[in-house]
Amino acid sequence: MRELKSHVEETVSPRRFDPVDLLQMRLLAKLPPGRRVRTMLDAQAFARALIRGRLRRQFPNASERELSLKLLEEVERGNRTPS
Repeated sequence: MRELKSHVEETVSPRRFDPVDLLQMRLLAKLPPGRRVRTMLDAQAFARALIRGRLRRQFPNASERELSLKLLEEVERGNRTPS
C-alpha cells in the first residue's frame, strides 16, 4: 500500500491541470464563438454546483448566503494559487 501511495504522490501534483485533450480542443475550435462561450459557461456552472454541493455536505446548517460566501472564498483562493 505504501508503494502505491508513493507512486500516486510522484505522479499526481495537486496544483497541476490534467493534460490538454487535443481532440476536445479541435472540436471546440469548430464551434461558433457563441457556442464556445455557452460551453464554457455551462462548465463553470457545473463546477460551481459541485463545489456548492461539497460545501453543503461540509456545512449542513449553513444558510444559502453563508454557502455563497464560502464558494466565493474558494474561488478567490483558487485565483491566488500559483499555476
